[in-house]
Amino acid sequence: MSTPGSNMVEAKSLLMAMVAEAQELKSLAGGSVTDAVAGWLAPQYLVASREKLSAADGAARFEVLRTFVQDWTMLRHGDHTAERLHIERERLKLAKSDIKQKWEAKIDAGLKEIGKQIRDNPKAKELFKPLYELMRTDGEPRKEKEFRQWIKRPEIRKEIFPELTRGLTPETLKKIEEELHLL
Repeated sequence: MSTPGSNMVEAKSLLMAMVAEAQELKSLAGGSVTDAVAGWLAPQYLVASREKLSAADGAARFEVLRTFVQDWTMLRHGDHTAERLHIERERLKLAKSDIKQKWEAKIDAGLKEIGKQIRDNPKAKELFKPLYELMRTDGEPRKEKEFRQWIKRPEIRKEIFPELTRGLTPETLKKIEEELHLL
């Protein structure tokens, strides 16, 4: 009788061999093995169905056609599902790109407005640089949490925000805060 640990080792070994074999087949097929087999199987099925249909008469012919339609419907459903997933992935990629562009546009507008406010304050300008770098990275837009951490730094609150609020109405400040919460 084997121990449970040896069964796990054997299962892992078997799984690794299966994965390696699947990767090799995928490489040979130039993509999905399932798609390659489906491409081969569809014409085979069509030829076999035609032979069976030509040998049938009357009600038997109808049954062959009915079975063929059911099988073909299931095959096409798989194709449609795969295409729907592909379209959904593309839509998601476009949505992410759109969000990133909107995020960057809002950041640019906000940074320009803030820049106008701190232009004549050298210390505020120096303190502003880390925020600018944080927001202008080439990677994914940074999270609101990081921005809020920057805002909470005492030197930032003391030096920049008194200057920033001068001339901005409470309504404008509220709008800015609401926009930041949406991102």
